[in-house]
Amino acid sequence: MIPLSRIDVTPQKAAQFNAKGISCVEELVSFFPRKYYDFTKRTKIADLEEGAICRVSGEIVSCTCYDRVDAVLRDETGEMKLTWFGGCYFSSRMVPGAKFSFCGKVTFFRGWPTMTQPLFHGEGSNSLAHIYPIYSKIKGMSAEYLQKKIDAGLSCLAVNSPWSEQDAFAKAAGLPDRIQSLRQMHIPSSGDAWKAANKRIAFDQIFQFYQEMFSRQNTRQFVKGTPLPNSEKTRGFIASLPFPLTADQDKAVNAIIDKTKTGEGLQALITGDVGCGKTAVAAIAAVLAWENGYQSIIMAPTLILAKQHFDEISAMTEPLGVRAALLTSETKAKEKRQILSGLADGSIHFLIGTHAVLSRDLVFHALGMTIVDEEHRFGTHQKQLLEEFDKIGAHHLSMTATPIPRSYASAIYGTNMDIITIETMPAGRKPIITAQYIDRTKAYEKLLEEIAKGHQCYIVCPFIEDSDSEQFQDVLSVNTVFEEIQEYCKTNAPNVRVGCISGDMKKADITKTVDLFASGFFSILVSTTIVEVGVNVPNATAIAIMNAERFGMSALHQLRGRVGRKGDQGYCYLVSEKLNEKLHALCELQSGFKIAEMDMKLRGPGDILGADQTGDSAIIETILKWPKMAARIREYFAQKSA
Repeated sequence: MIPLSRIDVTPQKAAQFNAKGISCVEELVSFFPRKYYDFTKRTKIADLEEGAICRVSGEIVSCTCYDRVDAVLRDETGEMKLTWFGGCYFSSRMVPGAKFSFCGKVTFFRGWPTMTQPLFHGEGSNSLAHIYPIYSKIKGMSAEYLQKKIDAGLSCLAVNSPWSEQDAFAKAAGLPDRIQSLRQMHIPSSGDAWKAANKRIAFDQIFQFYQEMFSRQNTRQFVKGTPLPNSEKTRGFIASLPFPLTADQDKAVNAIIDKTKTGEGLQALITGDVGCGKTAVAAIAAVLAWENGYQSIIMAPTLILAKQHFDEISAMTEPLGVRAALLTSETKAKEKRQILSGLADGSIHFLIGTHAVLSRDLVFHALGMTIVDEEHRFGTHQKQLLEEFDKIGAHHLSMTATPIPRSYASAIYGTNMDIITIETMPAGRKPIITAQYIDRTKAYEKLLEEIAKGHQCYIVCPFIEDSDSEQFQDVLSVNTVFEEIQEYCKTNAPNVRVGCISGDMKKADITKTVDLFASGFFSILVSTTIVEVGVNVPNATAIAIMNAERFGMSALHQLRGRVGRKGDQGYCYLVSEKLNEKLHALCELQSGFKIAEMDMKLRGPGDILGADQTGDSAIIETILKWPKMAARIREYFAQKSA
């Protein structure tokens, strides 16, 4: 990994990047735009429409500068106004007859087409004819600085990335150069160029995934797993649980015990629907390692999910005398030193946390089991550290909440990984009642009905902030809905408190708000899909999902799995401007496996923002989106390993 300091990123700016999950040059150049503005075509003034984001070119008719700048632009079809508040450093050059191009959002004021604070300007009637990237905001950082450092990162990577096996395979498959593809992802020269680049990026993700998978499988051919012959205490632990295992949970536990008893290495994936009890199986696997004198790592991709696993697993295993510790980026230095000491002397049996649990500072007394939730969401560096644990004989168990059937899982993860599917649900878990609503105030009424019964509710939105794009004018944001539901509650339920979280908040603030919601302080939590995994509030019984048509069916199913988790009847309200066939199907279906299959048939595994959303997606979805390419790569590594 190339440090950000190599491209002259200061410690202050590095901290801003780190807050966004960017810690090296490779991660920086993979921070793709969330959408693009296509200004390649000029729009004539006579053709301008309200709300359009476009490029206009012409000559300046007049320009005045007082407390603000007002200019008039003319082309061959008409005139429009341009306005800047707070001064305009280039206004002295906007003399009558000067040719300029402007890009921005069009509004009509007193019959005049107008641009206020245009996004871009350029001298000359043919300038600005490009596709412009729009990135997710990084707090404290300008778009210009971000673009400058991405350019520097691409140049640095071009010099420091030698030709590889991956590049040779891509060239043979007719795919474009990797560095050039990365450049096209940031500043596309055309729609076709972007599509080709997107395919190359998907290829790289799939290639690296299978390279890692087959490397670990090959390693296991030469390394015996740690024998875990004893299971009497583990069976006793299962009997002491306040709930009986389902038939599929019981099968999963027996498969793990049988596989590890003789020292045969466990390399398994537990895949199951929302709420099927994967965490309980993981806890039992960790107890099995503890009974035989070994420690376990339990790793989750988010702070919220790691904390949830810690709370749940600690509560289950504490009566046994098992000592668990939580390690995340939020852990204080003193507490971390105590954890390091406990791991080294064996007094800490379970280490639960985020990727921080893979720090090279950690020395284990006797590590025997690694358990990872949503492993595909971790980077190459973290997976390399997991592979080192494989080499010392630690067993490995992965869990995924993505409800993919066994056939899909087998195709993705390879034949050397055991696929353990949990389909039966815990006793008492009622099917979630799902309904569509066009009027969101009707959904708000339903939420307040649940709150009146003493329960809590979620509201989920696709965006954090309102979008300037005409394409997304009707998409509700967290900020908008948060204000709206507060006003609604003031009138209809004054005592109801509303909390709000989103991905651009500090981790500590997110955790604090979620904890307040879990404690009952907030009755309603407004959020983006950050609550899709890891937020477990048993008292929550209803969820309203705004602009539900913009989400895939699997994502919607994951979200509705947040409610009705302790046996109370759960409700999911899908809010959309029009009744939707896809949403109707979700109202009828309860099985995540059937939903996932139908979702892929209807729309493929796309992202919630459609074509404009180009950030990294889960590797599972990437493979399912490019099945032929994935099959070819998998076959390549299978032949190498034979």
